[in-house]
Amino acid sequence: MKHLLDLFNKISKGDSNDIFLNYENGDGWSSLSTEEFVLKVKYLTLALQSIGIGKDTAVAIISKSSPWWVIVNYAVNFAGGITVPIFSNISSKNLIYQLKDADIQYAFVSLNENIEHVKKHSWNKLITKDVNIEIDKKGASACLDELFALGEGLFNKDKTLWDKISVDEDDLYSIIYTSGSTGYPKGVELTHKNIMSQINAGNEVFDFKQNQSALSFLPVAHILENTLVNIYISGNISIYFVHNINKIKYFLSAINPHYMSLVPMLLQKIYNKIVHNANEASFIKKTIGNFAINRAMKRSPHKRKTFLDTLLDKLVYKKIRQIFGKNIDYILCGGAKLPIEMSNFFLNAKLPIREGYGLSECSPVVCVNTNSDYKSGTCGLAFAGLETRLAEDNELLVKGASVMRGYHKREKETKETIIDGWLHTGDLASIDKSGFITITGRKKELFKTSMGKYIRPVEIESLLARFSYLSHSLIIANDKI
Repeated sequence: MKHLLDLFNKISKGDSNDIFLNYENGDGWSSLSTEEFVLKVKYLTLALQSIGIGKDTAVAIISKSSPWWVIVNYAVNFAGGITVPIFSNISSKNLIYQLKDADIQYAFVSLNENIEHVKKHSWNKLITKDVNIEIDKKGASACLDELFALGEGLFNKDKTLWDKISVDEDDLYSIIYTSGSTGYPKGVELTHKNIMSQINAGNEVFDFKQNQSALSFLPVAHILENTLVNIYISGNISIYFVHNINKIKYFLSAINPHYMSLVPMLLQKIYNKIVHNANEASFIKKTIGNFAINRAMKRSPHKRKTFLDTLLDKLVYKKIRQIFGKNIDYILCGGAKLPIEMSNFFLNAKLPIREGYGLSECSPVVCVNTNSDYKSGTCGLAFAGLETRLAEDNELLVKGASVMRGYHKREKETKETIIDGWLHTGDLASIDKSGFITITGRKKELFKTSMGKYIRPVEIESLLARFSYLSHSLIIANDKI
């Protein structure tokens, strides 16, 4: 598959399935079948073209994750436009910057508070979820229901309109803004070729099965979840979009997903809860529980299991696995380094934690552990189709079809980041003899003490994160003894 339209055509010809399911504010599950999804994308594509969205029109998506987010994303791209995902909780300062920097012409806004937020900044071309907002006589606004109706009318009148839809692999798919930790966010330009290389690689290295289910609670505005959702879609996998992290235990038991992605902080919270429950138990259960936890943290998960491990599995680890439901087959973890003891703990409890590493500039996966190839404490092997190597200072360099086209309106920074086709990640790493990659620090985050010694604060912060009474840690020691 070369572009998103290839993927869409593939699922259009496949079996119908309740591919999207969305949890909305305690009102129950609302579902959308594959067939319904396909029709709504077609209708919306034609409607968007009729209101003026065409080649390279930038459309912001300011919304929580939902089937509608995905439908808008597909339709904008098929109409010829470029989607610009914006987090629903973005600050006013960054919102204004991103709207201007990306030359946004239309904005899909799903939440009332976001509608008011955007209107405050005189934005007048809004597409809302289901409420038509009248802004002013010169303004333009519409809701999805109206656009679906408009597109359906156009489609039924002339079905050949859809046959004229075309996408090129070099067309821009999206502009993804980085966190802006070093100043204003940079817009990462990703093409259809970039995103499809990741989807094709995911289908190659992950053994995801059709008609199974995935839990999605990380924002689809984030490129990792965006890519994973597209991989799920390509496999006709049911996706449950949820938002309330505090109810994650309920969702896991209610849905029993096969796949999910999360960040280390959530695993840390789950671990802390397990330790707390063990300490609150009776003396015998507390003793056994703490022994099992400590053994799992210190023991390499690659060692051969003993009779003691089998016994502890029946008494303790089996109960830990039940937290994640009955069917869990993949727990993809990224965003930050997972402490080695934490990785050992979950792997020894036979939970399929698969750490990876990536960045928006690589669409995003650079390397990942899989069920067939994994090593505790590492970020896994290079993703299919990517080359990796280390620079002289151990900076990780990446080359391949998923490397971004460049930074939006930042030609100088693009040339400084991509040199001779190699993406300079800015992260320090090591690569062992088997090819497993371990991120050791951030190139720009090395501290130099007053004695001239270099220190990596990330490693110290990672050690501090093991203490259950610490939520965050930050080392400030540059130029100190």
